Amino acid sequence: PPAPPSSPPPSPPSPPPPPSPPPAPAPATTSATPHSPAGPPSAASPAPATTPPDAHAASAAELMPPLDAVRLAALPRCRGTARVQIARSLGPWNAGLHEEERSIYAAYLQAIASAERFIYIENQYFISEAAPALPAPAASVQNLIADAIACRLEAAIRARKHFKVVVVVPLHPEGSLSSAATRYIMHWQYESTCRGPRSLVARVRTALEREFGEAAPPLHRWLSFHSLVQTGVLGPNLLLEQIYVHSKVMVVDDRVVVVGSANINDRSMAGDRDSEVAAVVADADRVASSMAGQRFVVGRAAHELR
Repeated sequence: PPAPPSSPPPSPPSPPPPPSPPPAPAPATTSATPHSPAGPPSAASPAPATTPPDAHAASAAELMPPLDAVRLAALPRCRGTARVQIARSLGPWNAGLHEEERSIYAAYLQAIASAERFIYIENQYFISEAAPALPAPAASVQNLIADAIACRLEAAIRARKHFKVVVVVPLHPEGSLSSAATRYIMHWQYESTCRGPRSLVARVRTALEREFGEAAPPLHRWLSFHSLVQTGVLGPNLLLEQIYVHSKVMVVDDRVVVVGSANINDRSMAGDRDSEVAAVVADADRVASSMAGQRFVVGRAAHELR
């Protein structure tokens, strides 16, 4: 974590890098409530399906600028095959920053927008805005990870190319199903995933019907949500118990991994709430594999992890 304001600054590397250019003005996307959903659309408002996938990549580039060549050259060299970048969610209250850092959020948007064939997600929660172009309720979700997934799926459906998103989440949050907190989380998770016109499932199903009509392939060929259970027998009774997924990991094309402490919700992604850390890992050690029956080259570390 960054040193507290009272700590002396670290010594510069030797030789020192040339001075960096003055920072550009902070983009609008670095505010505490990024990407607020639009209000009721006018007659000229674009349909949700026309959102360009590269818009999320551009947003990610603003939130997490790459290392410049001088700073990169000054880093010590190692013998591994993986390139690793540390990303964070931090803000003024927990780290003394002048503005929020949302580089984990940026890493998710960037990796999703650049996916070619496959996205695999395991997370404790999946609460995200999937339809920002539709009228939003007063209390709404701000992060657009689900929207980025929908945009990428829509692009694949229009091109009629194989693409699959698999999401693994718990059956329900920790706690009693009768508690208000558990029901509140489940409400927003259902709204994000499968319930109502603003959900990710509704948006992808609409894209399939628009492209294929009555001959639309099953939704699960493109998008599926899963939960894990274990079974047992006690006397004459069959018992079921959920396997509580607590991981926070995304694997894209078996080439890039984002893994850390951040859930898919505003609390972890906004930067002004919980402190989070994640590693973005890309492995240069490539191995031959296949996806959708076609040869596809993947990264060894990401492939073996998934």
